[in-house]
Amino acid sequence: MNLYKSHSLSFRRILYRTRHANLRLGPALYGPTPSGPTPCIVYQNGSKVVTVTTAHCRHFSAGGWHNAKNSKRKKAPSVPPNPQKLRRPFKWATRTVSHDVYDALESHILDSSRRATDRFPIAPATLDSDTQKGLPDTLNPHNPEHQTPPSPPDPDDPHPRKTYDALAIDCEMVFMKGREQGLVSIAVVDFFTGDIVLRSLVRPTNTVTDWRREITGINRQKLAHASRKGKVLSGGWREVREKIFNVTTSKTIFIGHALANDLRVLRIATDRVIDSMVMISRAVFGDAKTFPRNWSLKTACRELLGVDVQKTINPHSPIEDAFATRELVLQFVLNPEKLAEWGARTRANLAQIVQKEQTKEEARIERKKLRKAEKKNRSPEQLVEDAAKQAKAKEEKRKAKKEKQKIKAERRKAKAERRALKRARRRKKWEKDRMLQKIKQQKSLKEAEGI
Repeated sequence: MNLYKSHSLSFRRILYRTRHANLRLGPALYGPTPSGPTPCIVYQNGSKVVTVTTAHCRHFSAGGWHNAKNSKRKKAPSVPPNPQKLRRPFKWATRTVSHDVYDALESHILDSSRRATDRFPIAPATLDSDTQKGLPDTLNPHNPEHQTPPSPPDPDDPHPRKTYDALAIDCEMVFMKGREQGLVSIAVVDFFTGDIVLRSLVRPTNTVTDWRREITGINRQKLAHASRKGKVLSGGWREVREKIFNVTTSKTIFIGHALANDLRVLRIATDRVIDSMVMISRAVFGDAKTFPRNWSLKTACRELLGVDVQKTINPHSPIEDAFATRELVLQFVLNPEKLAEWGARTRANLAQIVQKEQTKEEARIERKKLRKAEKKNRSPEQLVEDAAKQAKAKEEKRKAKKEKQKIKAERRKAKAERRALKRARRRKKWEKDRMLQKIKQQKSLKEAEGI
């Protein structure tokens, strides 16, 4: 039964008739009666009557009335059930890596001396109560809040928790009171599959003094807006660490660029760490205790991968930095000869730069020595003449400076005079306009009295 024709009615008319039909048919269609269905007259023309009972019950809606020519509707885009499992958000990111590289990856784990030099967090069980007192918690490697990842699950457990063998981590921090660094954003990526394990904003645990918006891209308003949408971990670094510990064990390898900063802000103490920044510096300077230079993630990706990350116009993205760190370490593990060649080439370039700087410094020292020698070999008359020249040069310089100041003062005075003249003109014009207005008012009053 076609009650309405879609092609002959406007949208507003269709809505009106739909509401009207629902109001008329509601009691008949949905009101049960003991004697059976109650008919409702929908249309009557002379002897022809069309009735509807509960047998014809359906929802009257204008949602399905549309032109037959455009009857096909676009389907809504399918949303994956778990957005955290999206893979390869960047074209340059490598796909799934075989676990055969795990042994090669383990060979790059930092030793205890390097971890101590780079101030990696230390487990509370090995701490001395008198060490590193007075430092902020996020700068103190001996912070008692540090915890180690849990032990591996029992192999006999019928329902073991899912864990990862290696994770790439990147954090973005803000500055809080007391020189503390507060975690505000984090990204965790599985090293072997490229799956996004964790990606979220985090609420700092103290008052923020500097949001570092040019780097984090976050301020108080943005964090509050994301919090209203449920996109912020309100538990701070503790909630983040708990989520990480739920998918890691004491055997999990943590990978990052300048990883010590990230682990200190997360209060995670582990001896299974790989730092891509240390790997790059070692390729250039060897096993030195301290490196003369460290390469940023942006520079390392541009020189070693040919990839541009951390664009100047955009703030840093933790997920991009985590994937970039994963890509760097993966290339170092799979192609160690490429890293060695780059290190040798960079070392040669740095040696040339150092040689040029040394040459410049030697020339400067030599010139200084020559001036001293010339000064010693000069006669008293020459010294007096040089002193007179220096005094004359100083006097000329003083006069030139005084003349510049005089010119500036004259310019300021002329500018002030021009401003005063403009004000006087505006005042004169205002007074003239006011006088003309009074004259007009007086004329209008006289005319009114004469009438």
